[in-house]
Amino acid sequence: MGGNIAIVNGRVLTRDPSTPRAEAVLIRDGRVSLVGTTKDVIAVSGGADELDAGGRTVVPGFIDGHSHVEGTCVALGYQLPVHSPPYSSLAAIGDRIREERQNGRRGWLVCRSSFRLQEKVAEGRLFTRAELDAVSPDEPVGVLAGLHVAQLNTAAMKDLGVIGGEVPHGSVVHTDEAGEPTGVVTEISHLMPLGTIEETKDAIRAKFAELFTANGVTTVHTMPKTVDQHDALTTLVRDREIPVRARLYHFPWVTSVDQMIERGWARGDGDDFLRFGGVKVFIEGGHGAGGTLHWTEDELTDFLGRCHAADYQVFMHAVSEHGIRMTAKCIGTVEQRDPKGLRHRVEHGGDWIDPADIPWAQSTGALLVTTPQFMYSRGDLERNGAPLRSLIDAGFHPIGGSDSTGTVPDGIAPLFNIALAVARRRPDGSANNLPEAITLDEGLRLFTGWAAAGAFEENEKGALRPGLLGDAALLSHDIESVRPEELFGVSVTHTVLDGDVVFER
Repeated sequence: MGGNIAIVNGRVLTRDPSTPRAEAVLIRDGRVSLVGTTKDVIAVSGGADELDAGGRTVVPGFIDGHSHVEGTCVALGYQLPVHSPPYSSLAAIGDRIREERQNGRRGWLVCRSSFRLQEKVAEGRLFTRAELDAVSPDEPVGVLAGLHVAQLNTAAMKDLGVIGGEVPHGSVVHTDEAGEPTGVVTEISHLMPLGTIEETKDAIRAKFAELFTANGVTTVHTMPKTVDQHDALTTLVRDREIPVRARLYHFPWVTSVDQMIERGWARGDGDDFLRFGGVKVFIEGGHGAGGTLHWTEDELTDFLGRCHAADYQVFMHAVSEHGIRMTAKCIGTVEQRDPKGLRHRVEHGGDWIDPADIPWAQSTGALLVTTPQFMYSRGDLERNGAPLRSLIDAGFHPIGGSDSTGTVPDGIAPLFNIALAVARRRPDGSANNLPEAITLDEGLRLFTGWAAAGAFEENEKGALRPGLLGDAALLSHDIESVRPEELFGVSVTHTVLDGDVVFER
């Protein structure tokens, strides 16, 4: 049974077309009971707790439509953070790793750094394995520049089997002119020791609230990269140790599609807090990995067709124009053969799609996901990057996601992503493809109604409407009264989940 709360004297942006604005909302037994005037809500609130919004904006609880919450918490609560900034050189990062070893840290050492590290350090490149061998000669060390690009020393490469063993399917070992491994390996992080199940639980307990709940996030669509991450998160959500609703999408190496079918899993299985969503796969190499396709069109069509026949929604990671084009084509082919409207998604499609492909892609039935913080954290979204205005004008409803992994800690907040989508600003404050800016209303929809619809949950969340789940966020400002560039100064003061205040600033 959920909680009871009356949020009054606010500027409620309900995201419900029938009642787009209100002064107050009553949540009873964990579900929205009434949306209306403060007077009307107070008159029927009974013994409900009262939260005075003081004229500030109230919105539905934010939905992070693409995240790795368990991996984020492990990265920032267990791994060694060496992000750039503050580290401005490989030498400084190497010194920090050496210091950690001198302080007694033994065994595998996984370090977490930033996207496109080579562009942010003085050396203008990634680590070589010789450099990492110098700071950790006998024990494995890996520096992750995002989840997709690893820099490994020799001990780590031997331990993972990429030297003297068989390279895992989908992984790419980069070599020098002589054919020797440089230490850079892409798509290998899921095989690195990312913490035991207990270490993962401890990291989630320690970091989840400050990273997600404090930013108004009440639902996550998340993709655990290991069995231990999956088991840790599901246990904590099921036992209500962390305040969130989670919809899980499984990598094939965590649970294969055949195993899902044999176990009788159905899309949407679970309860209001924990549900099975479907499958996540990589179509090509990760960000900055060169767009190496891991599938042929026939292979992907066959795999997607098997998932489609089992009624599984599939999230497909594609980060190049040709990868997005092939993925959307496969979705269209499968849906044409067997029309089900399973809302298969191209993760990052909203960021890297060729604008010329937008009208055609819309006809395939593919859903596209966008991560606006890439405009801030990455250097490759300049030419036609994140064409959100064009997508929405063509009829797309892009799904907003932080793609949180721990690589960009300040990119987790939905409000930060919304501000970037509306104001289109680079870190230095200059405009970034300003004609593709969207409205505040559309920015909010990225992380509310459109994200809910991206996982078949629009009849449960994403709006403040009687009968829907009682999740909300109270903001620090009346956001309709601030200029786009001032949105970066807006924060969440209260987060309500299931009718209970689970965060208060």
